[in-house]
Amino acid sequence: MSRSVLTNKLTEKFNQDKVKGLVLQVMMNNEATYDYFYGSYNEEGATPTENTLFGVASLTKSVTAVGIMKLQDDNKLSVKDLVSDWLPELKLSESVKNVMQIHHLLTHTAGFPGMNAFNLARLESLQQDADAPHLFGQFPKSERTVVTVKDMIEAMNESSYNMIAKPGELFNYSNEGYALLEEIIKRASKKTYISFINENIFMPLEMNHSVFTFEELQNFEEVTELYAFTKDKARERFFSPNWWASGEIYGAGALKSTTNDLLKYLEVFKNDGYANGVKILSKGAVEAMTTAHIETPNKNKYGYGLMVGEFAGKKVIGHGGGVKGVSSYMLVCKELDYTSVALTNSAELPAEDYLVTAFSELTNTNVDIPVSRTNERKDLSKYVGVYRSNEGTEIVVNEVDDSQLKLTIGHLTFNIDHERDSLFMLPNGKRLAFVMLNNEVTGIFRGMRYIEKVNRSD
Repeated sequence: MSRSVLTNKLTEKFNQDKVKGLVLQVMMNNEATYDYFYGSYNEEGATPTENTLFGVASLTKSVTAVGIMKLQDDNKLSVKDLVSDWLPELKLSESVKNVMQIHHLLTHTAGFPGMNAFNLARLESLQQDADAPHLFGQFPKSERTVVTVKDMIEAMNESSYNMIAKPGELFNYSNEGYALLEEIIKRASKKTYISFINENIFMPLEMNHSVFTFEELQNFEEVTELYAFTKDKARERFFSPNWWASGEIYGAGALKSTTNDLLKYLEVFKNDGYANGVKILSKGAVEAMTTAHIETPNKNKYGYGLMVGEFAGKKVIGHGGGVKGVSSYMLVCKELDYTSVALTNSAELPAEDYLVTAFSELTNTNVDIPVSRTNERKDLSKYVGVYRSNEGTEIVVNEVDDSQLKLTIGHLTFNIDHERDSLFMLPNGKRLAFVMLNNEVTGIFRGMRYIEKVNRSD
């Protein structure tokens, strides 16, 4: 397929989604295969380039995972170490304390529910942003000020929460978990998280446009400005310049980078730990990161800081990120010598879809997810109810008929189709699952998060 056809297809998507600025780059066989620099990254209308800094949000988590694996390579720790051995001040029940490993933090299977502790680190910047009440919703409440990971641990200790499962049993995406990994890196390396990542990843790979703090952004000419969408059916884009910081907690989502730097970084996973002629990780460490250790209820698979999937028999790994002013995704297929990155300056954009479209067209690969529908009609009333997370998400589920449910999330309302068992298909083709315990619905699993049912019988 010609690159012009791909460009036309992506342009149609970008226009429909009201993208402000975006950079999408693809490397195949160590050559620049496709570049698309779309729109503008600021109010002056400047076109973004491969050196424009964007927020990347949770792409940061794979960097944190690399840091942990580097420390394991250097015999400073093991992913089998108990979290309590490294963070003894974290209050856990005896049954959890003697089981929870670093491995469980890396795979989001520690058993933590959705929590407010990490969001407390954002509170100061939320309060300084006039758009935050509209974009974020109700602010987290606490008498405790959270700036560092140690502060966050104290906030976790003071909050009343129940673990949603034993360590290793259930995936639930956790910013708190990756913040804890940041503190473990600090204690094992005896360096700050930023210093350790700079010395062991960014500097060897010559990632000279990758930073964690807003102060460092002042050193660069091309830094994106931020945009957001109204929370109504019109979904109008507007300029919203204030970044949301997370205090001095960086390991869950604070990285700002460029497509050029991230393509250098992805070589680590394509080349068994080597990039830029330097060994960053052992082959075994890369294999551990890119192995699927857990399957989510909605049939996604996760390694260490990376999603693990398959397109037409070809293994792919990737990760996305999203927060105010950020939608990002990175994708690697070692078998095809393929790496790609998409960065935008607005939240709530399907960056993964853009990269998957490019991958499908450039490699002539069928990326459709097989669906095994059942013709059996079932009573779906048990799924009806309200589901709520301490992170601020609320989902209301109502029954349409014996094959569909209606979901209401904020101003959005849409139907989901029953696929099989407790799996449902969203309008965008992704899956949603309900979580069952003793034949009772305990929660809903949407995207990468478990959201608890609040009107249960117990």
